[in-house]
Amino acid sequence: MAEVLAVATSVIAVLQITDRVTSACKFYIENVKEGSSHLRAVLLEISTLRTIFKNLDFLIARDTSVSTIVGVLAGEDGPIEGCRRAITELENSLPTSFFQTAEKHKSKKRQLKAMVDALAWPLKESKARKLLEVIASYKTTIILAVTIEPMWVITFLLIDRPANIPMAVTRSLKADKLDSQDVKDIKMKTSAMHDLLNDSQRQDVFRWLQHTDPSPLHHRAIKNYEKGTGNWILRNPEWTDWLGAKLRCLWIYGIPGAGKTVLMSHLIEQIEEHVESINKERCVSMYYYCYHGHNQDEAGPFLRWLISQLCRRADLIPSNVNNIYRQGAEPSLVNLLKGLESILDQYDLVYVVVDALDESSPRDDLLSVLRDMVTDLRFGKVQLLASSREYIDIKQIMGEISICVSMSNSFVEEDIRLHVRSIIQSNQKFRRWPQELLQEVEDSLSTGARGMFRWAVCQLDALQWLRCERDIVQNALAHLPKTLFETYDRIFLSIPEDERLFVHHALRWICFNDEVYNNTGIPCAVLLQAVERSIACITSSQRDRFVDEETLQQLCGCLIRIEPRRHHDKDHLEYTIPTVSFAHYTVREYVDSARFSGISRAYFDACIEIFLDLTFLQTQHVESTQQQVIEVLEAGKTAFQVLATDFTVYCVVSAISLLHRWSLDIPRPHTLNNLAFVLLNPSTPHFKILATLAPHIEASIGDFISMPFNNMASAFRIRWILDVTDTNAAVFFYLLLFNLSNSDGFALAHAFLQERESTRLLRSRLTFSDWLSGRVLDGSVIEVLVEYGAKRDEVELILHYGAGLFDPSKILILGVGNLWSASCIAVIEPFLKLGADPCGAEFYITPLQIVVYNCYIEGVQKLLEAGADPNGTGNKDGITFKENSFVGRFLHLHQVRPLNICRQRFWGSSQGLSRNIEDLLLQFGAEADPNGDTIVCHYSRPS
Repeated sequence: MAEVLAVATSVIAVLQITDRVTSACKFYIENVKEGSSHLRAVLLEISTLRTIFKNLDFLIARDTSVSTIVGVLAGEDGPIEGCRRAITELENSLPTSFFQTAEKHKSKKRQLKAMVDALAWPLKESKARKLLEVIASYKTTIILAVTIEPMWVITFLLIDRPANIPMAVTRSLKADKLDSQDVKDIKMKTSAMHDLLNDSQRQDVFRWLQHTDPSPLHHRAIKNYEKGTGNWILRNPEWTDWLGAKLRCLWIYGIPGAGKTVLMSHLIEQIEEHVESINKERCVSMYYYCYHGHNQDEAGPFLRWLISQLCRRADLIPSNVNNIYRQGAEPSLVNLLKGLESILDQYDLVYVVVDALDESSPRDDLLSVLRDMVTDLRFGKVQLLASSREYIDIKQIMGEISICVSMSNSFVEEDIRLHVRSIIQSNQKFRRWPQELLQEVEDSLSTGARGMFRWAVCQLDALQWLRCERDIVQNALAHLPKTLFETYDRIFLSIPEDERLFVHHALRWICFNDEVYNNTGIPCAVLLQAVERSIACITSSQRDRFVDEETLQQLCGCLIRIEPRRHHDKDHLEYTIPTVSFAHYTVREYVDSARFSGISRAYFDACIEIFLDLTFLQTQHVESTQQQVIEVLEAGKTAFQVLATDFTVYCVVSAISLLHRWSLDIPRPHTLNNLAFVLLNPSTPHFKILATLAPHIEASIGDFISMPFNNMASAFRIRWILDVTDTNAAVFFYLLLFNLSNSDGFALAHAFLQERESTRLLRSRLTFSDWLSGRVLDGSVIEVLVEYGAKRDEVELILHYGAGLFDPSKILILGVGNLWSASCIAVIEPFLKLGADPCGAEFYITPLQIVVYNCYIEGVQKLLEAGADPNGTGNKDGITFKENSFVGRFLHLHQVRPLNICRQRFWGSSQGLSRNIEDLLLQFGAEADPNGDTIVCHYSRPS
């Protein structure tokens, strides 16, 4: 009641102000014959607003249904209060003489003053125009609130905000009418959005969006920043113009090793300081680092990261982003760009920094996305800063859309001198060198670097080991290598010959780790164990020398970086793990090149084959470490702490990771495929060990990798009934579960089917109980896969290999009975095309009953459009299902009409969506049974 009174009071206040403003405008127009177009616009807009508020005042007093939306309307940030503030500001911008002369008793002196003021007032028209736009936006929202069902309007106001109303709706509202299709579209969009708005569900979407996290790369780069360097660009007028949004895009380019990434990390910090200084809530900065170890075109991951961060800042998920998430498929770039467009509505200005475009491999899509962000009006709020090498393809795109800034300049040389001086002063080994000799080193390296910070750092690393004798040092300075690769040649050749095999394998394991995990380093303890095992595979000689972290750094020199990575244990206490990575992108390029001490590509292929063999074979011996691992876990350690020190556990996680992204260039795929097949055989002893370790590994695996492992624990904890389950069928089932993120389209599953008789395998029986729900699945591979929740890609594989092996109508029932709406739609469309009966006439319950019960509006619409009986209640003599199966959860719907189901079945916040389903059913002729049974809720829909 108090809220209703607050609204009524605010409405009266707005009416009083509109009376004064309209009277003042009429006075001016009457006395100044030429009139003013902007004052006429004020009069018309405010007059319309006054009419709306008079009607609103009437409805609040007499229509109780309006009270449903009072909470939204009466809020401090609500549309009524927003209107009052805007119109008050508009009133204050009008000269006070307007209002004085608009009264009944006005003197000629006051009239004359009013006209003088009126002639001056047009100077403020831009402010008035902006205020009118704000008022119009609030007016539109209020019209929606009082003319459409309250539930979805509240959702609309809370989620999409008035500024997000489609143009078609805005135009029709200004004409004092709402097009029914526009309303329907908004209702569908808003209801679907509201269905996923609790905090845990938003977090699910955020996690799904975040494919690659660039923040560790930023933290590492900023640690390498030398104070005082990079400030030359801050004095550049182009930088000032870009920061002030006078230029849309800056591209900084330079040669390899020029320090572009460190410079960009410094600029990111400067941008963030700028954003804080201007104190605008709707202005933010974002960054993304491309990285060679990701082995991907960074376009998709970049957009997903950008959208996820913008959504997190706004604490809002646009409906089209939510729709992509619900589809359960990899989002297209087109859809991601639409999602970016939507979330940008929440901001006025977004600074976006993208480093190392050249490290995206391939990068055609990334360059195309960046071009769209600069040239497409949809992204006009984005200020883009990018860096890369000066490659032809990058230059062609970035040269057209940006102001180009080269790092080949005298300022960079001065920065290199400053950096060299800092290293010399901080390195103990240079403390005893004469000052004049150190000055020679500084001069030689500063000029010889030719813009390459990385080159200078490597020379200092080599020089520090020389005896402090002038002739030796001067000779070294006179014969410095010219390029980075020549520098790396010398570093490798300086390694003692009996240690080179060790260094070879260490560098290749770092490569392998990057390929498998898409991350920036391998735990040092694991690397040392891995090198020892892989060398033992190719040589019988035993190494007597113990190699530790310090020895590893000494042998590899400036080719690698060993640094602590911070993590948190189960008690949230911080701990660090020494991690090894390449010191620079150019080192990875060098290791991959044929000039790496003349080692052939065939040798490296053989290394990868050894590493893969070793990874999968080691996993099969996991029982040897099981007890030790469990004891450590029970002592409070995380699985990552175990993984970071135990090579066997590292192999377990690596093997599962490889099943997710089987994209390496594998020289001997047949044998390696067989190793993967053996790994997933539930009848083997090691599989039970994996099932024990899997939940612990999954719980903390995010500390190490940035790929989806959400299927891992649940998949391994499936309880197989092996005496009636075909082993090959079980392996195939696992291949699909673990291969979900594979961009090659289930490569392992295809290989598995092609090596076996696919028809027999797909008809084979699978029987198991689901660990989470306790439900039992029993049927052919195809039936179980669909009932368990097949996604679109899995359905396509079934259709490719299993055409004619199943009853489409039964598959339809099984498919709509799973838990996820995205899977539901993936099943409905293709199997209806194959002739599935949308009415489910042969079954005890119908597909329509199930999707209505689950509030899956897309499924309801598809079935009704295909001819489903809107009043079907199931065939009492039809095919039924076991009560403990997934579909068995819906047997209680038998003899209950879909409309009765809809009206009795609510999912809390889904009531608005349920009403949309009711409208849809009625549109297709559904009728309620007044004597219909009451539905009992047998389970809770997952969040």
